[in-house]
Amino acid sequence: MKDGVAVVSYSCDKLELLKGCHIEGQYGYIGMTTREQVVRLESSDEVRANLPLSGVQLSGELARGTTLEVAMILVGKRRTTWTEPTHGDLKGACDKATHYVSGATVGAFALDSGSQAKVRAAAEVFGAGTSAGSESGKQVKNRDGDPADCKKASPDSASPPAQCGAPVRLVLAPIAKAPPADAPPPSPAPAAKVSSSETACPTGMVLADGKCTKPGGAAAFQCRAGDSAECSAQCDKGHAGSCATLGEILVRDQGDLARATAALKKGCDGGEARACAALGALTAAGRGVTSDAAGAARLFEKACAG
Repeated sequence: MKDGVAVVSYSCDKLELLKGCHIEGQYGYIGMTTREQVVRLESSDEVRANLPLSGVQLSGELARGTTLEVAMILVGKRRTTWTEPTHGDLKGACDKATHYVSGATVGAFALDSGSQAKVRAAAEVFGAGTSAGSESGKQVKNRDGDPADCKKASPDSASPPAQCGAPVRLVLAPIAKAPPADAPPPSPAPAAKVSSSETACPTGMVLADGKCTKPGGAAAFQCRAGDSAECSAQCDKGHAGSCATLGEILVRDQGDLARATAALKKGCDGGEARACAALGALTAAGRGVTSDAAGAARLFEKACAG
């Protein structure tokens, strides 16, 4: 990513970095409020779905009653301004190219085996195997970045701390097909829309607790973008992302502003930035709620901070 925009070959079974291929350009950096998260992968299906670079090898290590725990400290995002590169934009050995890395969440991570009987905080996973008194003398299977250096991060920084800039999560986008030479000029691009989630889970899995998992294994999960009944059910269970999506559906497709504002408020209170931004737009315009410029500004600031 320091030598240009990274290009990969991606399928449901494999993600391969094409080291001899790139797109000319660079990544900018956006700082954000520091977050810590631990994702517990409890089955081989979850491991393969959430760790496409190494999931096939790691899934065989899960024994009965064990988990793979990924502790993450997230401090910012790297993004490229490319939106629809075609194969004509690729440089180098790119025959296998299917996608490019449009962005990455950066910080530090540690991956360690754990127990389904014990829930650990991020600091415990990062510290596993590094202390003489650590449980069972377990060794961290994989890690990058220094949690101590991550404490120096600021949302206003132009770059991440020196030892807290490891790519933790990648955002992939497909390489577009070039239009025929005689194709008419493209129509103006539609207004940008915020997607329900940057994570697309494999068929039969849903996004919950920061991972792709089977629906039955989640107390609440991110609903599908067009399914108002599912979004309503998951919002009722307290899933902030589903409340945001429900609010968007109620505004866009049903015009039910009263229900929309209630759903968006619940999502915003639950920490979903999309919900705060959408509720701010309604508040600024006085749609479904009393027009309140100062209140809208507070909601937009909360959305930006998130």
